[in-house]
Amino acid sequence: MTTETDSPRVLHTQRIDIQESGLSGDLTELVKDLSPTSQARTILLLQSLRKNEAVIGVDDQKRPVIQYKDERSRKLWWDASNANILTKPRTDDDVQVKMDACLEMIDYLKKHKAPSGVVLDPTHVSSKAGYYREGREFTKTKDVLGKGNSAGDIIVIKDKTTQTESAHKTMMISYFREEEIRAWVDLSETGIPPALYCFKLEGNRIHIFMEKIDNGITLRDIIDTHMGNIRAEDPNLARPFSLYVFHGLLSAVHTMHQKGWTHRDLHPGNVMLQESEGVIQTRIIDFGLAKPMDSEDGLRGFRSDIAEVVRKFTALYIDEEFDSETDFRKNWKDKVQQMANLYAMSKEDKVELFSLIDSALQVVSLSDVPRLQEELATKMNFDPQSLSKQVAKILFAKPEFLSVHPDSQDLETELQKIKLAMGTSKKTGQSTMDQADSGDFIIDDDDGYFTTEEINDNFLDNLRKQTGLGW
Repeated sequence: MTTETDSPRVLHTQRIDIQESGLSGDLTELVKDLSPTSQARTILLLQSLRKNEAVIGVDDQKRPVIQYKDERSRKLWWDASNANILTKPRTDDDVQVKMDACLEMIDYLKKHKAPSGVVLDPTHVSSKAGYYREGREFTKTKDVLGKGNSAGDIIVIKDKTTQTESAHKTMMISYFREEEIRAWVDLSETGIPPALYCFKLEGNRIHIFMEKIDNGITLRDIIDTHMGNIRAEDPNLARPFSLYVFHGLLSAVHTMHQKGWTHRDLHPGNVMLQESEGVIQTRIIDFGLAKPMDSEDGLRGFRSDIAEVVRKFTALYIDEEFDSETDFRKNWKDKVQQMANLYAMSKEDKVELFSLIDSALQVVSLSDVPRLQEELATKMNFDPQSLSKQVAKILFAKPEFLSVHPDSQDLETELQKIKLAMGTSKKTGQSTMDQADSGDFIIDDDDGYFTTEEINDNFLDNLRKQTGLGW
């Protein structure tokens, strides 16, 4: 919004007579009790709106915000990514603006004793003297869990005092939305999101420390890779497993909605399945786009979340993820029919599939969800616990390695045995019978050919490279 600091010349030097302003009688009556300065500002604002030179929106607190067209097209010297760091103003006006903003922030911190962050679980975050710093209170490990939407790697850190591990995520302050933390805290007791241990502001970045989800795998990985393994193990597992995930994700999303939040970003990378003692549960991560159910976009977010749940079901069951929510709502019948035929589904299974999707699309409010859950439950004619254990063995199977990862010295010894077995004597000019049978000739080095010993060395070098023993 335009303030006296932003443009003092317009607000203080231009005088406008209210009688000559062209305002209607009703508007004139509304502003006549204002001071002359306020009257002038109001008239200028109305004229700008009428000429389409400005628009009025609202901020996060529903307060009017005025933005002028020239401001929207002008490149600014300052953006939110540079908040809370040192700045070098480029103009005299900029000096005043930046100084006022900094002093205002300092005054706010003094008055409200605002902290730089909040520790929500001291059993995982041991803050000493109000700080949580790398190298002092915690150390980084070499484990990288993934990439954030607007940040660097999500890494694993270890608290020096509690000796517990956490996932550490950072993001630029310009990308941070307070709804992410508020939704996270409201949902903390549901077990749906990872536990939130701590969040803090440091420089121009938000740091978040949270639960590291062990034995977890994203639906993205399952859809892209593991469904093939499941079908290869037993083609009859695809249907019950897809229904199992559908039921679990729908229940989690319904709980989230009952708590007053929509996610609005339920892509397969933000949904995880976690295994514990053979039981698979659904986890939802990254609430960066979350919004309250009672917000202006609440209903749209609710409908989007439900549609995304169904898209995950069809992606697992018939390998049809759809290009977007719009594509799903518009073309689902044709695409589902095509994929159902491709997988040679029975008539009974087709009817079941179409019925579930159609019922899901009829969900337009919270009160509609229990009906869909009941219909889904009637389709699950299998033992969920038994299915969960069966699929967990496929999804979370531990890879087998020879000698259970022998150390470097043991592997080097084995390589030397291979080298000795292959023979290392150098006999030039002719081959032995064994070497002739194998096709390996022993030629003098000066002739430009490799000897058997040199071939063996190259073989071992390549094997070492593959095993990480040397270069």
